[in-house]
Formats: sequence, structure tokens, C-alpha cells
Amino acid sequence: MAQDPRTGVGDVPTKASAAAALYAALPVYFDDDFFSVTIENGSDVAIVWLVPITSAEADFVRVKGWQAFEQALAAQDPDLVDIDRAGLDL
Repeated sequence: MAQDPRTGVGDVPTKASAAAALYAALPVYFDDDFFSVTIENGSDVAIVWLVPITSAEADFVRVKGWQAFEQALAAQDPDLVDIDRAGLDL
């Protein structure tokens, strides 16, 4: 999977769904304490959730930025665990 570190979007090599990329997001279904963990050397490590997104959503993130995509997610409240979900209305 090739990932763009600026957007958190990477390609998904699959033909089983409409998902064409993965979006790295905070694990919003868990408590805030789950967002990061401190490992043995004292470094904080972010816990990210890889959300399958459509090619149109990936393009939106690349052009408009992750903040705009997060706003669209909050406004439309899709079922992010449904790999066959329809894309957002962008």
C-alpha cells in the first residue's frame, strides 16, 4: 500500500468493494484514552484506524484536506465499518 504522509491516504489493493484507499483516522468509536499509547522508551505512539474510502473521497482529501473530509464525515455520519458503504456526498 502506497501512502501519502501528508494526507493519510493510501491505495487499497482489493476488488471486493468500492473502497479504493485507506484513510488514517483517530479511533473515534473508543474513549479518548485509546488515541495514543506510551511505549517502553517513553515515546507516544498514535493509534490510528484505517478507514476504507472511495476514490472520490481520496481525491477530496488530497484536494480539500483532511479537516474538510472530517467535517463531511461528521455531517453525513456514514457507517465507517461497512466496507460496502456508499461514498460521501461531496
